Amino acid sequence: TSLPESFGHLTALQTLTLRANQLMMLPESFGHLTALKNLDLRGNQLLELPVSFTRLTALQTLDAGRNELLMLPADLGNLTALEELDLSENQLTELPQSVWELVALKVLDLSQNRLTELEGSVGKLVALQILQVNHNELTRLPESIGECVALQDLYAHRNQLTALPESIGNLIALERLAVAENQVTALPESVGHLVAL
Repeated sequence: TSLPESFGHLTALQTLTLRANQLMMLPESFGHLTALKNLDLRGNQLLELPVSFTRLTALQTLDAGRNELLMLPADLGNLTALEELDLSENQLTELPQSVWELVALKVLDLSQNRLTELEGSVGKLVALQILQVNHNELTRLPESIGECVALQDLYAHRNQLTALPESIGNLIALERLAVAENQVTALPESVGHLVAL
């Protein structure tokens, strides 16, 4: 259910797939794998990621979906090379503010968690192309989402949204917008600006 501390000696490792095992924790020495670019932890039983995880600054893709994660390291924003982050199918109720510092992110999958709001400045993610927040408990999307001008796909279906922010009209690259199975009663006038839909 865990890896040995000596795992941290594999400092030249660039790609690691631990998908579909029974891991419940990662050793603190995991932070020594500083050459790691691609990490697949999907389908384990991880409750948390070690604090040392935030030292994996070469990481470009991280799939930690389908685990039991309740929280993320506060300094996750240190992973500034990260382009794809999959945290789907976990038990997350909130995100650390540092997530919005991951300015290289192109794909962010937060679907099938228990998030009630996206706090902070999601608008800092100016490279973001795909945002998946479907199957959560969101009651609103932040106004700052309109600053994600590279966004092409926004999946926010199966939440508890009652409205969409007016700023959504700024997402001129948006090609797919999914907001089915919410409680939206009207769309903002600015939706008419989304000519790529």
